[in-house]
Amino acid sequence: MASLGTKRNVLGGVFKAVASGSIANGKACRINSDGTVSQATSEAGKKILFCTTSHVNAYKLLTAFDVTKVLTEAGEETYQAAYTDSTGYMDSFQLTEETGMNAIQFNDDGTKFFTSGYSGDDFNEYTLSTAYDLSTRTFVDAYDWSAKVGSSGARGFDFKPDGTEVYTCTYGDSNVHQFTLSTAFDVSTSSFTRTHDTGRDDYRHGIRFKPDGTKMYITGGTYTTTDKTEQYTLSTAWDISTASYDEIALNHASQDDSPGDILFNSDGTKFYMLGSSGHTISEYTLSTAYQLSSASFSTETYIVNQAHHGMTFAPGGTTNNDNYIGISQGAYTNGQTASIKVIGAIDTNQSGLTPN
Repeated sequence: MASLGTKRNVLGGVFKAVASGSIANGKACRINSDGTVSQATSEAGKKILFCTTSHVNAYKLLTAFDVTKVLTEAGEETYQAAYTDSTGYMDSFQLTEETGMNAIQFNDDGTKFFTSGYSGDDFNEYTLSTAYDLSTRTFVDAYDWSAKVGSSGARGFDFKPDGTEVYTCTYGDSNVHQFTLSTAFDVSTSSFTRTHDTGRDDYRHGIRFKPDGTKMYITGGTYTTTDKTEQYTLSTAWDISTASYDEIALNHASQDDSPGDILFNSDGTKFYMLGSSGHTISEYTLSTAYQLSSASFSTETYIVNQAHHGMTFAPGGTTNNDNYIGISQGAYTNGQTASIKVIGAIDTNQSGLTPN
């Protein structure tokens, strides 16, 4: 098999291939499975981050919002292999401001990151000089919400998309608390708004909202008696005082007896549950977006032998060690023949590239 260099012994050359989509001059490019080339981009749901009590671990997903396979050095595609490969495959960050992290989330553009926990009982804010990159974080401020969430701390939280409201559930009671931020995504401007008692399970660990604020989802925690995620309707969007239980619950007992955090994908057609007991993440498919009654179990994937408490998605690049080929040598429209200055290993017989 003819090959231009190897992944560790870089050679180069200018090759040609058909452009799939527009490619700007001087941009990183990837080779597609059909032999065409595309400009490397950032894609939602290509990374997943989990928090332990003191660390946040980030993994790169091979396919957006598919939590079953992650990028690894030798192609094993398992979380354990990525964890062993470490830097570049699993990136770990220690956040010393909270030693009992329960939940994590980015703001809408990835320039801020938030945590909550049971140790400091605070709502912590960081700025990121590079969006979605925790290595560029700077701690900014913390809002003490212990007067409402109690000594067990907030076990899960979720923002209104515009960052002006945040909601949290607590451990030891069935309450949901709502706080208003007078400046979007600035925890220093937080003020308590209201508490709503759902009258359901007293041990909650995860809370999410439908993007339009008309649905709320809460899951049980370690000492829950339900092992379920329950669905609520808000007759007034984003006002938890108008929440009513839909008599709809997704039972996780067959997957894990200690449901942790929960997530949706970007369009509400996939739902994820973080299993605290088995160290797994379970994926469900929803035939009707954001409607738990339409959910069917898809897969359960082992992560690593760590106690994970919270999770969130982040965008990631569409290139990796296997499909990155080099830099465009001009600007091209869809279907044009593009010249690519190749860096690294490619199969010149089968890649779709031809020497320039």
